[in-house]
Amino acid sequence: ITAALLHVRGGSSTLAGSGLLERIDALSGVSGGSWFAASLIYSAGQFVPMVEQMAHSPEQAGKIFGANWTTQWMSAARLKNTWGSFMQATSKFFGLTWYWKTLEEFAVFWDRGKRWKFVVAALLGHTAGIGDKLPLGASVAEWATGKAFLVDHSLVVGKSDAEVIMWRDVGGSVNYHISSRGNKTLPVYVPAKFSVRLGAGAGSAAPFPYIARSAAEHFNMIKYYHSSVWPWSRAYAETSISGDTFAGFEGHADKLTIVEATSASSAAIGGMCVCSWCTKMNEAFQVQFTPWVSLKGATEIFEQAWPLVNGLRRRSGRDQKSMDAVAHAHIAGVIDGGYTDNTGIAHLVAEGADEVLCLTHNHHDKAALGVVNLFHDTPSVIYEAGVPDLRFPIFAESASHAEAEIANFSRLEAPGNLQHLQEITIGTLHATTLHNEWFGVSAGRKVTLRVLNLHSSMGIGFFAELPHYNILVQEIVSSLTSPANAEKLREHLSTTVL
Repeated sequence: ITAALLHVRGGSSTLAGSGLLERIDALSGVSGGSWFAASLIYSAGQFVPMVEQMAHSPEQAGKIFGANWTTQWMSAARLKNTWGSFMQATSKFFGLTWYWKTLEEFAVFWDRGKRWKFVVAALLGHTAGIGDKLPLGASVAEWATGKAFLVDHSLVVGKSDAEVIMWRDVGGSVNYHISSRGNKTLPVYVPAKFSVRLGAGAGSAAPFPYIARSAAEHFNMIKYYHSSVWPWSRAYAETSISGDTFAGFEGHADKLTIVEATSASSAAIGGMCVCSWCTKMNEAFQVQFTPWVSLKGATEIFEQAWPLVNGLRRRSGRDQKSMDAVAHAHIAGVIDGGYTDNTGIAHLVAEGADEVLCLTHNHHDKAALGVVNLFHDTPSVIYEAGVPDLRFPIFAESASHAEAEIANFSRLEAPGNLQHLQEITIGTLHATTLHNEWFGVSAGRKVTLRVLNLHSSMGIGFFAELPHYNILVQEIVSSLTSPANAEKLREHLSTTVL
């Protein structure tokens, strides 16, 4: 999309020279979107030139993306053993190359340490040249200097009757939940974000609070339990938590690594930690889809947490001394921002944005459902395979009103026959904020949402032919750069990027 809009804007063929994003004050990345935002920001020598080349030659965009992104990722995900050769041959024999490529993607996870961060490290390393130690405070592409970058995710809170499972086996488990002050009921997840002022340099603090102050004021204690069939091995520890708990890493936002921050934002199946049967599978294969952090830490908050969480697998790591260490570090799970808002809009509005450009993609439904879920009367929770997805409405208008408005969005004309792109719609929503303490949104503000919504047959990559994304990219770029759609784009995007 960025490449296409850069071409439509005309003038300079570079992001910095064109001024395409000069009116954007902040970028909010959620889930896989945080990977691409980070790549645009920090990969001035690899990813940004690819986007600019696509803008310069839009008719070759799919091939350029394939050579510089898809092929690079496929080269990282390769099974180089006898079993891999057998599965590859079998999959090709039955025409199931999509199945084989997903096995190879999982191999990255399996071979590099069975932690989600290693998948993200491999992806960003191969496709954008972002090293696993590169911090959020690193130098950025020229166009990004001075802007705020929000890496949206969700802090796993749990409940006394639905605790967060850090470890379990047939004989016991280690769980936690965050208790509230008074009789306030806390949600299972609370919206959270890492934030940094791009280009501010070493020693820069986060421009925005990690958790909305109106949410953090309800926190009381984190309570950790080692439950066991053997009474003598049980242990318990607790520690207080408040908005001040996060001051350490809020004051050292520049030190958090890009890989670890975006691994939290994109931990799509990290919610397994609140699902009993899911965690049984985790332990059976000794994998960790949930990133863990030390909320009391200052810089290496992920690496401070990991030895303590990994140590729970050992009996000695679950004794009282170890449980006290877990409590002292304030260990908690951080998972995909999509569990609380999969658009990135809510955090921007909470921090004062009155106009937001939202780029969305939908696989199962044509409607921009992530946007609709921010409106009043949307269901508060939806369960998928036993894992809850929460909804936090921040707009006073009804969800049905938003759906009706989106249904009337302009549909862009598609040049030629499409294989994977089904439609692109564009439109503007005018909304009024609703009080939401979990995001820290105050009521009564007027907000304009510019929404560019893609609907395609492609999902997030599992069990898909990866080269098909090259075709999808070409179809998106061809549609957006078609002269037939120029007027519609300028009608809705003239105040933001065009």
